[in-house]
Amino acid sequence: MSEVLDAWWYTPFTAEIPVIGIVKVKTESEVKFYIGTGYGQDLKEDIERILKYGDRFYPEVFGGKE
Repeated sequence: MSEVLDAWWYTPFTAEIPVIGIVKVKTESEVKFYIGTGYGQDLKEDIERILKYGDRFYPEVFGGKE
């Protein structure tokens, strides 16, 4: 089971995609990030959607820290 540690939300300049989210989770062995889209209506629903359908995200490729 994963524990959600944080989430960041970005609104693109188009109505086709309401929000883009990055979700940080802690698993038993590591901290992971996922990126995906949500509807912008329900925080919990959007987080669950990103964890289920989103892609793994690696912030370190941009020189950032976890």
